[in-house]
Amino acid sequence: MCAVTAPWAVFLPAVAAGDELSAMTGGTGTGSPRDDDGPPHIELDVPLADGTQQVLRGQLLAEMSDDQLMVEESTGAIYIIPGVRPDNRRAVEEPFQYLTDEQMAAFLKQQMGESFRVVQTEHYVLCSQAGDLFTEYCGKLLERVHEEFYEFFEDRGLTLQPLRNKLPVIVMRDAASLQAFASRQHPETDFADTPGYYSVRHNQMLISGAAAAGSFRRVTDVAREMREHVRQVETIVHEAVHQLSYNSGLQVRYADNPVWLSEGLAVFFESTSGRASLGWGRPGEVSRLHLPTLKSLRVVAGTPVFLESLAVSPEAFLDERQAARAYAESWATFHYLASRQKQALMRLLKAYQQAKPGVGLGAERHTELLEDALGESLADGESTVLRYVKRLRSPR
Repeated sequence: MCAVTAPWAVFLPAVAAGDELSAMTGGTGTGSPRDDDGPPHIELDVPLADGTQQVLRGQLLAEMSDDQLMVEESTGAIYIIPGVRPDNRRAVEEPFQYLTDEQMAAFLKQQMGESFRVVQTEHYVLCSQAGDLFTEYCGKLLERVHEEFYEFFEDRGLTLQPLRNKLPVIVMRDAASLQAFASRQHPETDFADTPGYYSVRHNQMLISGAAAAGSFRRVTDVAREMREHVRQVETIVHEAVHQLSYNSGLQVRYADNPVWLSEGLAVFFESTSGRASLGWGRPGEVSRLHLPTLKSLRVVAGTPVFLESLAVSPEAFLDERQAARAYAESWATFHYLASRQKQALMRLLKAYQQAKPGVGLGAERHTELLEDALGESLADGESTVLRYVKRLRSPR
C-alpha cells in the first residue's frame, strides 16, 4: 500500500493548521544539490495550530491554483501550502541541497527517538526499532530489490537516474507501533492490517517488524521465518518499488501518475519465491494473490469496461467492493505489457516520466497512452489481458 499514490488532483494533501512539519524544515542540507536549472529555492512562513508560524524552506516544485505552492524541503518531504500571499514568499540565494546520508540518519533518529538504531547499507538509511537481525534482513532484501529494479529497466532500454542519496526507511518494532505512527503521519489513510507503506509525501518507507524477532539467532533464521509470512515480504518489496520509482526518475512525485500503473508495477515486482534465499528473488513471478481473482472473472458483452475506469480514475482502488479487482487487473495489465508488449510498455513509462508535479493530464490523455501501449481499444485490450492471464500457471 502506497500512501498517496493516486493522481494529484484526487489526493493533494495540503499543509493546514495542525500539520506537523519536519524538525529540520528551517534549514538546508549540504548533500546533493539540484541542477543549476532546477526549481527556485524559496522560504515562506507557514501558520501552525498554536497560532505561531514556522519557516519552510525548500525548492518550489509547482505554483497551483488558489495561491497554492508545492514545496520540497531538504529531507525530501513535499508540502502543499495554501493561500500564499506574494509578500510571504522570499527567494533564497544559496542553492537548494538535500540532506547528506549522515544528516538523514540524524534526522530519522531525531524523528523516531532513542529506541531506534540507524543502520546504513549501500543505498538505504534504515532507522530501526525491530532488532539487529531483522534490520539486517530488511537491508539485504532492499538491496536485492534495488539491484533487480535497475536491471529490469536497463535491460529494456530505459535508463534510470542513480539515486541522489540513500533512501530513508523506518522499521517499527511491530504492527501496533506501525499503526500508531501511520495514524499520525497519514491520518487521512486507513492502514489497518498493513505491514508497511511508502509515503509519497515524506519520501519514507515504513516496515513492521517480525513477531518472532526475539528468537532469531542468525539472518538465515529471519529469512526462514519470513518465508512463512509471504505477505510481509511482498509488502516490503512492493513499497520498495514505489520508493525506487519516485527516486530513480521512473515516476514523478505528485504528478498525474495513473494508479493502475503505479500499483501494477509494484505488484509485478512483489511476488515471492520460496526458492530464493531471502524469500524473494526477481520480478515477474505470477501473483498468488491476484491470479485467482482474474481467473474467476467473466467479461459479459455490454458491461462497462473496467480497464477504462482504471485508466482515468483511482476510485476503484478506494472502494472495498472493487479494490481486489482493481489491483488484480492492474497487475495483469502490467504483466501482459512486460511480457508481450515490451517496447510499448517502455514507451508508456517514458511518456509519464515527462509529467510535471501538480499538473493534470486529463482522462483523454491517460486513455490514449494506455491504448497505444495495448495496441487496441481498452475494451479489446481488457479481453486480451484476461485471456493472457488465464493461461498463466498458479505459483507453487
